[in-house]
Amino acid sequence: MRKIHDLLLLLMRAALFALLALALAGPIFQRKAKSASRNVAAAVILDNSCSMAAVYDGRSRFAHAKHAAAQILKEWLGSADEAVILLTNPLAEATAPGATADIDEAAEQLAAAQISNGRGNLLPIIQLAREILSKSQKPNHEIYVVTDMQKSAFDVGEITSDATVPTFIVDVGRTGLKNLAVVGCNIRSRALIVKAPVTIEAKIANFSPKAEEQTIGLYINRRKVDQKIVNIDPLSELTVPFNRHFELPGRYIGHIVLQQDSMPIDNRRSFQLDIGDRIPTLIVQDRDSPVAFTDESFFLRPAIDPRPGSESSSTLHYEKILTASFGAADLSKYRTIFLLNVQSLRATAMAAIRRYVADGGGLIVFVGDRVDPAHYPSVLGDDTSALGPMMPVKLRPPVENATGDRPFARLADIVYEHPALTLLRGTNIHQRIHVTRSMPAELAGGTSARVLIKLDNGLPFLIESRYGSGSVFLFTVTANAEWTNFPLKKGYAPIIHELVRYVGRRGRARSAYIVDSTVTLRFPDRAEPLKLTVTTPSGEPLKLTTDPARNPNSADFNKTQQPGVYRWQVDGHKDPAGAFVVNIAAEESQLAKATPDFVNERCGKTGVYITDSIEEMRPIVTRYRKGVPLWDIIFFLLLLTALFESFFSNIVMPKAQVPEEGARGVVSSAL
Repeated sequence: MRKIHDLLLLLMRAALFALLALALAGPIFQRKAKSASRNVAAAVILDNSCSMAAVYDGRSRFAHAKHAAAQILKEWLGSADEAVILLTNPLAEATAPGATADIDEAAEQLAAAQISNGRGNLLPIIQLAREILSKSQKPNHEIYVVTDMQKSAFDVGEITSDATVPTFIVDVGRTGLKNLAVVGCNIRSRALIVKAPVTIEAKIANFSPKAEEQTIGLYINRRKVDQKIVNIDPLSELTVPFNRHFELPGRYIGHIVLQQDSMPIDNRRSFQLDIGDRIPTLIVQDRDSPVAFTDESFFLRPAIDPRPGSESSSTLHYEKILTASFGAADLSKYRTIFLLNVQSLRATAMAAIRRYVADGGGLIVFVGDRVDPAHYPSVLGDDTSALGPMMPVKLRPPVENATGDRPFARLADIVYEHPALTLLRGTNIHQRIHVTRSMPAELAGGTSARVLIKLDNGLPFLIESRYGSGSVFLFTVTANAEWTNFPLKKGYAPIIHELVRYVGRRGRARSAYIVDSTVTLRFPDRAEPLKLTVTTPSGEPLKLTTDPARNPNSADFNKTQQPGVYRWQVDGHKDPAGAFVVNIAAEESQLAKATPDFVNERCGKTGVYITDSIEEMRPIVTRYRKGVPLWDIIFFLLLLTALFESFFSNIVMPKAQVPEEGARGVVSSAL
């Protein structure tokens, strides 16, 4: 036993000398073998998203970020290293540069970087940085991200490449800033026509940690027409309505404007209003009837406008064409299209109707004896488009009573909550309208289609379906009095008017877009290329040429990097022409920061280092490059070994020797 104790004591004393020699050598732990020189290929990602415009300490976050990124290039990279400068907006993977050995050139690119009005999606750009660095021949790769750590910047996308490349994130965002923003604008009106009431709803968000008083101004065509002073609770939203009416028809450009705060760029939101004399509608039918009473639109035309061409009090007016002439119609002029007992339409005509409805138009369909249920998809379009069928129902052959001259059904269930049918509440219209013939329709499951009015025999009378931004209504009877007495009743014209107003409230053609969106400019079919000029909010004219072989009636415009009003015009022509509005994404106003745990999770869980400044990041980068010094650990082990050796030699060893001496004494006395 004593020999074992002596051996342990010897080993501990030998370990003391070994640890002392190791400590004096100054060892360093490295995660992987590194070159003695830097030999680094680094990607410097500069967040230039809209939220970086927030101001603190007299400068924007973006200015703070550029200064930090410049320090990274100057202090941490040298002539033997490579660097690539990447911006979060716009992200163009196809044209992304490789790392350059000219650090001065990278510094010039950084100095020329400008803040954008777009979103800051960091995950795709970090993924791109890793892919770029993987092509470099340098042995050491590093990623530096200078950002405000906005949470929404880490929400979109994912990282699938190698997560072993270290990512150093410098957070230039600061909490507690005062920021209020106009995050939305809704237009409500029964009809966007002259003298009709229009409510402009401004949605204001307070992202500040305390309640704020704010003055909200409403500007129409660059003139301030109203303002309101409101108090908004911290971290909450408030809808502020402005009531207006317009005396003259035309296009009106409006802005909601707030007082200045730490982020001026989100204190303004634009909108567009197209006010007409009356609501334009288009009636489409296969042919005119020689007998006026049996004409498909005989009752519909006076229901829309009793005195066309005169000083009518109707808010609607109509134009009528036959299906043979439909291809030449400019659908963008109309708020609603009526298809009356249409047997079929050419494929190009149906494609135009689908685009029209998807962009926010309204389509109201009446059936009749010319509609073949078996060929119904050719009337409303089949489900080959990305949005599916406009009216997802299956029609059956018409049904009627045995004699065909007496009512076989009356109205029963009416969805009075629908905005277009509320006027029927409290009336007895269901008792006065009867049907002698009807075309049964079976609704497909899992779609937006719903029955608004049902007959007492269970068959649908009126069905609504959403298609894109627009609406489609299907009546299972004729628009004239052949199948029903509906056109003969007083409720006919009001219901037609309310349906047209309803689709008008949903809006024709989206006119407000988000920065970096692609805007589709629409015009009548053209066989020849058109040259268009799009004028940006800053007044810069941009040229665009259409491709009729690909899109005969539209052109895509994607240079929407500026918020504000864009106007477009076909060169050499007065028409077609138009305008649209672009605003910043509301998410960019939300300055809430991502937590380090969330960022680590999104970036691959390993190799992510986050600090609030370059000064705090400097020792982390140095330690990563040079490795972790082991002096402290070795010194601790040296001290621990010395203490244990002292304990072992002075406490354990003497106790172990006592029994042995006692035992020898007993044997001697016995002898």
